[in-house]
Amino acid sequence: MPQKDAAATHPSPTPSIELGDLTRQVAELLAEKQSPAQRITDLCTLLTFAFRAKSVSILIEDAAHSHMEYRYDLPLGSVGETHACRTKTIPLKIGARFMGVLTMTLRGRGDLNERDELTLEACARYLAVSLRNAILADLNGDLRRLIEVDALTDVGNRRRFDAAIVTEWRRCGRSAKPLSVVMIDIDCFKEFNDRYGHAFGDACLRQTAQAISESTMRASDFVARYGGDEFAVVLPETDSPGAVTVAENIRSAVQKLRIPHDADRATSISISLGIATMIPTQEANPGSLVEAADRALYCSKASTRNRIFVASYAVQVPEQRLFDAAARGERPQYHDSVKNALRRRSD
Repeated sequence: MPQKDAAATHPSPTPSIELGDLTRQVAELLAEKQSPAQRITDLCTLLTFAFRAKSVSILIEDAAHSHMEYRYDLPLGSVGETHACRTKTIPLKIGARFMGVLTMTLRGRGDLNERDELTLEACARYLAVSLRNAILADLNGDLRRLIEVDALTDVGNRRRFDAAIVTEWRRCGRSAKPLSVVMIDIDCFKEFNDRYGHAFGDACLRQTAQAISESTMRASDFVARYGGDEFAVVLPETDSPGAVTVAENIRSAVQKLRIPHDADRATSISISLGIATMIPTQEANPGSLVEAADRALYCSKASTRNRIFVASYAVQVPEQRLFDAAARGERPQYHDSVKNALRRRSD
């Protein structure tokens, strides 16, 4: 009778793993730019084949103390052994911080020698550090979002705007490029809230913020809720005509929302906009640019609303001239009512 292959009858011990090679592969895998879930799943697969295991599972605990399991099992028929399996479990910890558990099911009577034990423990430490970094990144992302994003409209908040305008002021100042700010206010929003209620008012703010965000042209353009029903847009390296183009896109987009509003002879929600543009210099500051845009906004609201006013601001002579940019294809017309509007506001 033919003799059975001894290797098939009695499984050979698991071969020793090269410590340096495997830990290097684990470190490289965990550093890849993939989702944490994909990296952990790939790690299960790598460890299964490296240790000739039947399966590897990793149970992790996130910052909210929720549990998620990732695993890899060799396909049925690829094991070829019916012997009892041995399970190896390693806790994933950094100091006293418990991160999860790595469980490896070894095939047959295979066992890990001392070198393999050290290799697996080193891989577990790499994984624990990677999990900690991922959790910290999630926590920092959540914290940053709470600090910098307006919860209602999901655009930047006033704090983020103040930081952005200073950053872009310095950057445009170094390159001697113009910086524009667009201030936006929803027309008759108090009347809208009084008539339709705060729930509809919140919905109006969210839709308006989305329309403003979708109307900006570049990733560097920044939208923030400045306060109440007022929004602000920072346009780096944008001259006054470019800012007028963006502002008109925003004005038109909000008007196309057709949010019903019958106050002050209007049939739907509209916005007023004020624009100011400067090339940053040492003689001026970001606050002067924002103030110029805000005063232009006031003139727009003091006029007929649903319009765009532009401030021409000179550093040497700190005096504003404002013109209505609503007229299409015409030379900008300066209005006598602007001086009165500015005088009323200063009073």
